[in-house]
Amino acid sequence: MTPVDDKYVKVTICFFVREEKKFPFVSSLISQINKDINIVKKRMALLKLRQYHNDPAELYRKFKARRM
Repeated sequence: MTPVDDKYVKVTICFFVREEKKFPFVSSLISQINKDINIVKKRMALLKLRQYHNDPAELYRKFKARRM
């Protein structure tokens, strides 16, 4: 790992996932983390799609490039 001293990281909060929650077992925490990951992946995919709604050709090029 490299140190991050004297470096800047820009973070943008895109959406809220859920309220804080206490978990009785580590296994239930892990299960919730996996659910949260799936929610975030789906929402981020939607945000990326919205980015290209004015340029369908660009969207087509992006998805075509992913298949190759």
